[in-house]
Amino acid sequence: PEIALLLARSLGDAGSAYAWRTPVVARHREEEDTVRSTAARALITAYLSYDGEVRELAAKAVLVVAHPQTPELIREAGAGAIAAELEALERLAERYSRSQVR
Repeated sequence: PEIALLLARSLGDAGSAYAWRTPVVARHREEEDTVRSTAARALITAYLSYDGEVRELAAKAVLVVAHPQTPELIREAGAGAIAAELEALERLAERYSRSQVR
């Protein structure tokens, strides 16, 4: 869990929609979609793989990354998921739909 927390923070920082608007990061615009979509996928996986503090941090990081394909990525993660995972993904999708970051 300690490493998962560090990774969730790092992925949130690297994929941050806000960070990609800054001049320093925006110079690498051609990498933005790859970085943000990779971060979103990994964070959704972490969200399903952990509970407690890691799950909450992964959810917040998903909101910060705010990749345009996040709703689709959440749906994809639900393929073959068990009931508890589907419920968790529904909560994440709801949080994302209410997020002001997008």
